[in-house]
Amino acid sequence: MSFVQILTSPKARIAVLACCAVLFAAPSLAFGIEREVVLARAEAWVARNVPYSQSRWATVAGDLIPSSTPGYQSLGYRTDCSGFVSMALRVQNSYGGPTSLDTATLPYRCTEITGTPEMTAEARLAYQKSQLMPGDIMLKPKTSTYGGHVVIFVRWANAEKTKYVGYHESGTGTGTISAVIPYPYYNADKRFRPFRYNQITDGRMRRSRTWIGSTQTAVAERPIFGTASSATSLVTPDASRQGTVTPAP
Repeated sequence: MSFVQILTSPKARIAVLACCAVLFAAPSLAFGIEREVVLARAEAWVARNVPYSQSRWATVAGDLIPSSTPGYQSLGYRTDCSGFVSMALRVQNSYGGPTSLDTATLPYRCTEITGTPEMTAEARLAYQKSQLMPGDIMLKPKTSTYGGHVVIFVRWANAEKTKYVGYHESGTGTGTISAVIPYPYYNADKRFRPFRYNQITDGRMRRSRTWIGSTQTAVAERPIFGTASSATSLVTPDASRQGTVTPAP
């Protein structure tokens, strides 16, 4: 259909206007976010050790927003586990402002990494591990019987892929931390499953990478941070602050 036909066809004009409405009204659906950016945003809170709270909000830089500030909830993200992940993924509302999902609504913006129905449990586990990339999440959605929690996957911590480095709002008293976590989560909690944000893009990260190694190696492989010697943003896992997780919304 030519441009002239679009201008003269009522149906074509309606279709074009509908597409424009989606793009402008829901920018989070129109634009993706690169994995490097997800990790960089997450590391801002990890570096600041933003304290955990289900009733506080913070900016992307990790500054707590006073609750006396008019419209403070629209100026940042909630400082619990799902709010932290929403911040890192740059989740937005229909007006393009920040919005904090919870562990029950996150799955609606993500796709579970599952494999195929005919896979055995062992094959499915191997497939899930092979597909996980930095910026994906390990999620236990909350239900009516138990609370949820969510962690940002950063990289594998060993060659066997039995442990990974994750960023999360761990809970009261520990805040936002980097931790080495057994797969899929502590106490072999199989309610945690791998998910991928629907708007995430690989950017300069290549799927062929194994994402195993030390902090310095992992940083060197991420172009956004330059060389390992010049990179200072990636936070080393802190075993002293791997506290009890507070069930989150």
